[in-house]
Amino acid sequence: MRVIPLHLHSHWSLLDSVPSIPEIIAFAQAADLPALALTDTNALYGAMEFIAACRQPGIAPLLGAELNLAGGHSIILLAQTLQGYGNLCRLITRLQAAPDRAAALTRGLTLSDLAPNRDGLIALSGGQFGPIDARLQQGDPTQAESFANELVNLFGKDRFCIELQIIESGDAEKARMLQALADRLHLRTVATHEIH
Repeated sequence: MRVIPLHLHSHWSLLDSVPSIPEIIAFAQAADLPALALTDTNALYGAMEFIAACRQPGIAPLLGAELNLAGGHSIILLAQTLQGYGNLCRLITRLQAAPDRAAALTRGLTLSDLAPNRDGLIALSGGQFGPIDARLQQGDPTQAESFANELVNLFGKDRFCIELQIIESGDAEKARMLQALADRLHLRTVATHEIH
């Protein structure tokens, strides 16, 4: 089975990740990966270096970002089209170029911020730091399903996936709950691991 990492951070996720772009590409080559997504936190700083580094070994580069959401959670957005890349840039600029940048990053984006910039983007639920996982962790499956429905309404069933992550003990049960939620809503799931 071939895998494609869809939740991957480089050293451009400042103070959060370690691997450089060349280290990531070397790993991808060694693992014979056909593609991988770079999803640095609130940034596309490494995008051009990443694309250039992927070309020589023939790895398909996928560009995305993990963006802060209101409520202290995050979501993964992957550019599906050139329009999606432009929308991703606009959302990152909204966070990074705000007059009070630190407050904007802490406050995060709302669904209202995402709505006009959703075209051409694929959304992943954010994994263990996403709003759906958080609501399940708080023992509130109804709120988790409600938020998942809001993301479905925003992106559509064809461009929103639930992330399943088993990182710590206890995550297997949460993954089963997320799979059941995805089944009820007829959503696709992706198995991810936050690579830092």
